Amino acid sequence: EIDTFNVYASKDNIDLLKNRYKNSIYFVDFLIGKFIDTLKEKNLFDDSIIILTGDHGEEFYEEGHLFHASHLSSQQTNVPIYLKFGKNIRKIPKRDLICHMDVFPSLFDYIFDKNQFKDCLKGTSIFEKTKFPFVITARYNASRAPSEFFIHNKNKKLTLRFTKKKKIFRKQYLEILSLKDSEDNEIDISSNEESAKNLEEALKKYFNK
Repeated sequence: EIDTFNVYASKDNIDLLKNRYKNSIYFVDFLIGKFIDTLKEKNLFDDSIIILTGDHGEEFYEEGHLFHASHLSSQQTNVPIYLKFGKNIRKIPKRDLICHMDVFPSLFDYIFDKNQFKDCLKGTSIFEKTKFPFVITARYNASRAPSEFFIHNKNKKLTLRFTKKKKIFRKQYLEILSLKDSEDNEIDISSNEESAKNLEEALKKYFNK
C-alpha cells in the first residue's frame, strides 16, 4: 500500500509544493486586484472598509514541519494584515505588532468613534495611543482544543501548553515549553526577572477574566 500523502509531501517534492503555493498566492492577489479595481470603477473604494488577512502561514520543512497547524513556528504563525478604514482622518500610531484580536476592536473604534466593546474584547484598537506590548497566537487543529500557544512582543516569544488539553477553560497549570528571542535562540527565563514579570502580566491579561 502506498502512502500517497507522504509521497506527495516528501522533501523531494518541496520545490513543487512551494511553486503551487506561490501560484495560489498570485491568483488570490489577482482576484484582490480585480475586487479593488471594481470598487474604484463604481466610486466605492474611498468609503470602503477593507480587511485582508490569513488565518495561518505555511511551513515547508524550514523547522522540520510541513504546511500549517502542526507547530507554532514563525512560518506557520506570521501572517499579513491589511486594514483600510474608509476615508479615515484619524491618526494611527505606529505599530510594530498587531494580531487578529486587534481587528474587531479597530473596526468598532472606527465605526463608533470609540471601542464600545473594550471590556469584552482582548485586542487593542490600532487607533489607541497605547498598545499592550504582547500578542497571543494559538495552535488550532480542526476539532482539537487550542491547548498550545505563545505570547510574544516581537523580541521574546514564550511558548506554553495547558497540562490538561481537554480542559483549557478551567483553571489549571501551564507548562512552559520554551522562551526564545527574535532569532529563535533559547533564553533562560530564570535569569531574566524583568522578562518573567512582563510575561506574567501578559498571561494575566489574557486569562484572568
